[in-house]
Amino acid sequence: MNSDLAPRIFKLTLLTLGINSSPFLAIGTAQNHGKESKKIYPEASEAVENDIYVDEILAGEENESNAFPLLKLP
Repeated sequence: MNSDLAPRIFKLTLLTLGINSSPFLAIGTAQNHGKESKKIYPEASEAVENDIYVDEILAGEENESNAFPLLKLP
């Protein structure tokens, strides 16, 4: 090892499936995007924050009109 060289920095740009940390990283990424999008998609952000289990969102509403805000885009 040559300590005279500057350190090289690598950035992982994809999620490797099948390793122990994959579920943690996937859920953390989804929750982070939910928090960042709270002002634009408040209902969807709340579903991501509170209704996520492993890699599924388990959310529902009493009727269609209450469910549609989860699907609307700005």
